[in-house]
Amino acid sequence: MWLPARAQYTAVELFRGTMVRHSAVVYRNDRSASAQPVNFDDGAWLDYVPLRVSDTICIQERLPPDAVAVLINQAHTYTDLYLPIDKRQKRLFDAIDSERAIGEIARKQGDLDTARALFERLWWYDQVVFDASAAPQLVVGGKEM
Repeated sequence: MWLPARAQYTAVELFRGTMVRHSAVVYRNDRSASAQPVNFDDGAWLDYVPLRVSDTICIQERLPPDAVAVLINQAHTYTDLYLPIDKRQKRLFDAIDSERAIGEIARKQGDLDTARALFERLWWYDQVVFDASAAPQLVVGGKEM
């Protein structure tokens, strides 16, 4: 069961209560739809353009079982925040060029389900950010959100 976003952030704060630095993306309450939060619940994620975080490194030696690489964001203070990836996921990660959307990358590799799961994990693990400006506009009750 997933917790609401606020409860998730509260739980992480309690788990990692020694954090001395926080990062946040702040939005005005009248923001446009192009500034909507990242969401993998609908098809909009296919239009997100992934951008690798500059502090991410890809380790390919001394790996856990079934991993071909481990991604580490060197800006993280905690050494247990790493993301092992398998062969299919590594091909998707290697295809990130800061120009093509996830949908284009995934279709070329022929694996939308793996792409969705991987790119969502990359986002949660601070390995990528997304340019979501080309994502479809969300309209609710005739009003653009």
